Amino acid sequence: MAERWLTYQQAGELLGMTAEAARHRARRMKWRTQPGNEGRALVLVPDDAEAAKPPVRPPVRTAVQTPVRTAMQASNDNVLAGLLREQLERAAGEVAAVRAELDKALACAAQAEAEREAARIAVAAAEGELKGLQATMAETREALAEARRPFWRRWIG
Repeated sequence: MAERWLTYQQAGELLGMTAEAARHRARRMKWRTQPGNEGRALVLVPDDAEAAKPPVRPPVRTAVQTPVRTAMQASNDNVLAGLLREQLERAAGEVAAVRAELDKALACAAQAEAEREAARIAVAAAEGELKGLQATMAETREALAEARRPFWRRWIG
């Protein structure tokens, strides 16, 4: 094939691509261009220009592939559902364990609160008893002081 002057549309058809793709290739490969007589640009396509390979299209699905794929999807869905169920059961077990620990901690806290309240009551009772003993001791001191006065008067004078 010898070098030929073609429009971008003709070059695209020759190379198996769109006119716009042919224009981009001509610019990228620095092929010569010139205005044509009909107002369209012409490009000098070299004889060694390779045609674009046709795009590879995926094969058309047949009716046989769809049930197989559906069965595989169902199988995958079942496997995923099983895995999710296992993880959910494991998480539920962990939640139950954490709840049990929390219940124990709350029971310990309630017991400690009850012991603190009992200790507060015992302290209040001991303080009351101490005040009573202090009052009794003060009365005893006064009684003792009264009892000593006649004794000291006798000795002193």
